[in-house]
Amino acid sequence: NWPNIARFHSTQLWSEAYWDLLVAYARNLAAHRQNVLLTPIFELIDFRNDNGRLGLDFTRLDRFVELFKREGVIGYIAGEHLGTRGPGGFWGAPDFVITTFRPQGAGLVREQATVGSKQANAFLAEFLPALQAHLGQRGWIDIYFQHLADEPIELNAASYNRLSAAVKRYAPRLRTIETIMCHDLTDDLDIWVPKVQDWHKANDFYRSRVAAGNELWFYTCILRKGDDFQAGGSYATRYLDYHLIKTRLLHWLNFYYDASGYLHWGYNQWAGVPPFVGVEQVFTSDSLMPAGDNCIVYPGNSEPLDSIRFEAMRDGIEDYELLRRLAEVNPEQARSIAAMVIHDFDDYELNPNTFRQARRKLLEAAPS
Repeated sequence: NWPNIARFHSTQLWSEAYWDLLVAYARNLAAHRQNVLLTPIFELIDFRNDNGRLGLDFTRLDRFVELFKREGVIGYIAGEHLGTRGPGGFWGAPDFVITTFRPQGAGLVREQATVGSKQANAFLAEFLPALQAHLGQRGWIDIYFQHLADEPIELNAASYNRLSAAVKRYAPRLRTIETIMCHDLTDDLDIWVPKVQDWHKANDFYRSRVAAGNELWFYTCILRKGDDFQAGGSYATRYLDYHLIKTRLLHWLNFYYDASGYLHWGYNQWAGVPPFVGVEQVFTSDSLMPAGDNCIVYPGNSEPLDSIRFEAMRDGIEDYELLRRLAEVNPEQARSIAAMVIHDFDDYELNPNTFRQARRKLLEAAPS
């Protein structure tokens, strides 16, 4: 959440002081082995009226990407979502809408348009080829993923597929990535990102996507304890009141079930309540997010403050790297060590002594 950095540090968004803060946040991300950055393309690209034509200035986007590349975070660029839910709310919106820009007179009109409409397609037909061309010129096309619309469900899957078709039509070189809540999506989706509990229930489906050439990541989000128990187990996540080892085991899970990424929710999604005071942030008018769901760092004076959970996650990522290194020379041994602590998607060895035994075996076996 890029505006949050400015807000909680009392700094103007995109001011020079803000850019200095971004260096501190970039170094924090890199130190915790994060290598994908959600990039606010509609904040960074300057849309202009160039004598009646839509102009795009990528200067600020380039500065942003170069900063995070220099500090070791990029890695990969994940372009922010093109669309959001239209009228009807999360569960009741059959269509996605996108923000469009068009010249009018001497100015520029910014407004929303329904995916598939003439106005939406006209904007995408100008914007997407220009974005693809710029990424290609900078040599970034192979490290760029494009989000389309967050968490499509069955009700709006058709609208999502229309947006996906437009992206592939106007910018066929852009890979796409999405957190998903249904399976009725186009084969054009390149990186499928289910919640861990949904991955568990439909692992055969996701393995079929991998077999078809797609990538599989996973994420955790608003997995309440009641849902957790009703689902028949206790899934790994990063909550304040869960076993800390579960945060570390997220990436042992990644290795054991052969997923290639983990998508954060969330890094610094601080809401209106100061994050040190209101650890359970407001989700809707009558419910709260589980403590720790929305953030894994906190705002300090001039830099982010780490949580213990973020330290545990970094350790888990380093464990994953060791497991992958061992798997290159002895896949059976690597999987056997992972199986000492990962028994199922929702069944883990939480005894720290057993975990330390597994990690000791990993350290001894992994190639130097």
